[in-house]
Amino acid sequence: MQSSLFDVVLGAGPREGVSAEQAAANLARLFKIDAARAAQLLGGGFVAKRGVDQATAQKYQQALEAAGARVQVVAQAVATPPATEPAAAAPPPPPEPAAVPASRAPDAAGEGAGPLAGVDVAPAGSVIVPPETIAPPVFDLSGMDVADPGVQLVEHAPVETPDIDTAALSVGAVGEQLVEHAPVPTPEIATEHMSVAEPGETLDGRPPPPPADIDTDELHLDP
Repeated sequence: MQSSLFDVVLGAGPREGVSAEQAAANLARLFKIDAARAAQLLGGGFVAKRGVDQATAQKYQQALEAAGARVQVVAQAVATPPATEPAAAAPPPPPEPAAVPASRAPDAAGEGAGPLAGVDVAPAGSVIVPPETIAPPVFDLSGMDVADPGVQLVEHAPVETPDIDTAALSVGAVGEQLVEHAPVPTPEIATEHMSVAEPGETLDGRPPPPPADIDTDELHLDP
């Protein structure tokens, strides 16, 4: 029997063409929650509305998809009496271990068995550690309402136009110099105590270095 009630469930990630940041921001405004919690809703498996008729579920689906989320409308399961399951067949007996020659078989004291003495080997296909099934988290958002598409959630206060008094201002003519720059005076440098040396004169008073004495007796020129 098909149920007449439906759940609106968010899928994992945003819709194609919408960034995760934009979708989270839209969901935060839609549900009036912070951005961090809105980003968690994009992880998938979150029930946005539970137990509503199909028309209401489609209304929620359109609003959430417009916000950039992936949405699924899932019919609620109708409880049915469990069917009698046939008795499980008994598992086949484990295979008999291969015979070990008497010359290689360990004695009762475990001599010759080494570090594997007393260790049994499970049959092929045995489940050693049963897997742990972790159910996905389910957030009940049934207490939240969804505004109609296009509804402005926050009323912004109008910004008044500033009243600037320009009566005391005037406009200069084209090419007019608006700021008069003060002239920069020519620096006066006193040079009375300076003199000019003769060409070739050593200014620091040190004697010129003597010519280099290079011994060329050991040098020869090839013909």
